[in-house]
Amino acid sequence: MDINAALTTDPNAVTSRVVLTKKADGSDDAVLIIVGPDADAAKLEQARQRREGLKRRNKKALDLTTDNGAQEMDAAVQDNLMGTACAAVVGWEGFTENGQEKPFDPAAVRMLLTKFTEWRDAVLSEHNSNTAFLPK
Repeated sequence: MDINAALTTDPNAVTSRVVLTKKADGSDDAVLIIVGPDADAAKLEQARQRREGLKRRNKKALDLTTDNGAQEMDAAVQDNLMGTACAAVVGWEGFTENGQEKPFDPAAVRMLLTKFTEWRDAVLSEHNSNTAFLPK
């Protein structure tokens, strides 16, 4: 790896495509464009999650042996996963509305990733890839 490329590549400019669906002919249909964990949006989300974790730490400790405590922890984990996935998505291809290409809409991304958790997990898997966001 060229060290100059590694040090000068803007992580906001390095993206990866997460193919969600394919057309009958095998070509990509619906695609999410994502940035890696070093991009600004991802770092902001990581900071938000750390702040929320610190706030929770300063409250009464969760009793994970109870249903309420376990549910509260699971809700926090799910919120973090969704936050990370949504922060990573910076664009899309192939999404239409009434037959017209739909402009990128972060709120729609959140709704899609909430409805289709396998899509959320695909985004997270690619987002956490060791090689997807390295300079080429």
